[in-house]
Amino acid sequence: MVKIGICDDEPEMRKPLRQILEQVLQLRGTDHQISEYGSGEELTAGISYLDTDILFLDIEMINLNGIEIATMIRNYDLDTYIIIVSGFPKYKNVAYRLHVFDYLDKPLDKTMLFKTLDDMMIMSI
Repeated sequence: MVKIGICDDEPEMRKPLRQILEQVLQLRGTDHQISEYGSGEELTAGISYLDTDILFLDIEMINLNGIEIATMIRNYDLDTYIIIVSGFPKYKNVAYRLHVFDYLDKPLDKTMLFKTLDDMMIMSI
């Protein structure tokens, strides 16, 4: 089972991403579980590790931003695929230094998301 997390403080951004992921994973017959988080605090509350295979992470959020969250995760987890989904390209260099798998621009391009998912499937073989 593939465990996926979506962390974005804007529900209108989480919903289409979840719909696309559901569509792709169902087409591939991939058993999956998707969890949504409305803030970095909600994602990181009470966890000592992240039980997620793939994390879609927004950058600019109130209080904890995506870079801070990715840094926290990388302190104990190098295996989770982190994919930044952001409308702010200025964070790309910092994000890649944290070994994110990809950096997708908002608004989300379905074709680019498919490519990223395909690349992850190749990497995990």
